[in-house]
Amino acid sequence: MKRTETRRSALTTAESKSARAKPNSWQRVFNDQKRRVRGLWRRNGVYYAQLNFNGIPTRFPLKHAATVPEAVTQQQVLKGHQRAGTLKRPSEQPAGSPAAKVNKRSIKSAIQVYQKQRNRLKRKDPKSGEREDSGLKKWIEFAGNQLLSSIDDDLRIEYAEWRYEQKELEGETISGRSIDLDIMAIGQVLKMAVRKKWLAQMPVSKWEKLAKKPRKKRLIETSELKLLCKTAIDECPLRGRLFADYLELLAYSGGREKETLTLEWEKHVHWKRRQFEFPGGKKGGGSQEAGEPRFIDFFPNLEAHLRAMFKRRDLSSPFLFPADDDPAQHAVTFKQIWKKVREKAKLLKTEKDIGFHHFRHYFISHCVMAGIDFMTIATWVGHRDKGILIGKVYGHLRPGHSANEAKKLATVKAWE
Repeated sequence: MKRTETRRSALTTAESKSARAKPNSWQRVFNDQKRRVRGLWRRNGVYYAQLNFNGIPTRFPLKHAATVPEAVTQQQVLKGHQRAGTLKRPSEQPAGSPAAKVNKRSIKSAIQVYQKQRNRLKRKDPKSGEREDSGLKKWIEFAGNQLLSSIDDDLRIEYAEWRYEQKELEGETISGRSIDLDIMAIGQVLKMAVRKKWLAQMPVSKWEKLAKKPRKKRLIETSELKLLCKTAIDECPLRGRLFADYLELLAYSGGREKETLTLEWEKHVHWKRRQFEFPGGKKGGGSQEAGEPRFIDFFPNLEAHLRAMFKRRDLSSPFLFPADDDPAQHAVTFKQIWKKVREKAKLLKTEKDIGFHHFRHYFISHCVMAGIDFMTIATWVGHRDKGILIGKVYGHLRPGHSANEAKKLATVKAWE
């Protein structure tokens, strides 16, 4: 194939990709050598030249350009007018016109209007609003004085880069999820701006999320649970037995790491009612999710384990897991012994590496496989969504669940 044909083929490919692009999205423009034409963009079939006015990027529609060469020519003409001082922004309309009011609005003022409206109408719960405001505050710091119309896909990417760089200078890191939430926050401001007709249409395309998909937790085997408990007892003579009890209790109750350490025999183990209690609290006993107290009815494994623990308990302490140096206090963490046990059991830093949360996963998985309804499981483990998450994450462990539930409708007399 000749060189000119190769270039023509590349250009055709670029044009076909542009034609398939989503509506309202901005596409970079390439010449016949497949090289990026700096400052030239295309959107909905129209070419735009991007120029800077006092540090603010502004895009000018090149309505009479039908090809890349024509767009480049018009771009150069615009640059000439800019150097001569005769070029005006598209937003510079006669005083008092609606367009002038729209395009002169800054990002900061739009954010303030959005926050006031959101709070007045109570469209977000306080925690969500607080998190959103945290991101919007950063947007004001980054580009608050720029025009609202300057927000586009490129500015969002520049914002993300700025957030990463800012954290690096502070010697810290920021997650992709945090930046995604900031992008969602400014997206809400843009939606309001479109509703108020400050913007003709959404100036941005769908954001490609930076957050990494959480690694799917594997289901630990019962044999591995037994191996870890045996290793703890064999390798850690002082606290190994207590730590083994802790692991088994996590596996039989679905407790979270911190909240389980705070439990007391008299307050949280109800022998007569045959229930095991997690007290919850302001932050759920170490978790942001656990809010309300929750109770797990005894079942054979849980009850047998609690009775065995009770027989060998420390009589000088009210806690299930007393601190090593002060029985009047509960243990704060088992992380050091946990690391040693995993190393000795050869379950550390491999594809089988596990953490305390895996035992909560173990409990929920076995409840699902036993056929317990999702709402009950959600109540036991403190999920506020009444089982929706469990159905999504663990539903595959119970094949035929939906069909079996549907059979129950056969007994409903209301149909008759």
